[in-house]
Amino acid sequence: MTLRQTPLEDLGPANLTPQAMIAQPIEHFLSTLGISITEGDDDLGYFHGAALVLDEKISFALLHHRGDLPNTTIVYLVGQQLDGPDVTKSVNEIIRALGVEDALVTWRRDPPL
Repeated sequence: MTLRQTPLEDLGPANLTPQAMIAQPIEHFLSTLGISITEGDDDLGYFHGAALVLDEKISFALLHHRGDLPNTTIVYLVGQQLDGPDVTKSVNEIIRALGVEDALVTWRRDPPL
């Protein structure tokens, strides 16, 4: 599995949907993955995080908004990736690629019907 950082603007931040919450601060991923941080504002307020692409097929963002629980990171997928049964599979692949233990995933979006 290969991860590559991409500009957050390339994902279209307005089209991001939360998929999972990880009980680790965003800084953990920034240091372990060697990526840089992006700061900005969106509909949910001030955030910091990064956009990544997994195996050149799954685009996602790791974000922490000011109003989120402390020491958590939210995994967001791009809107067009939310159609079909592969959402859960994609999120699981992201979690694995990040090296996150299942016990640290404190919330997951319900899979689509």
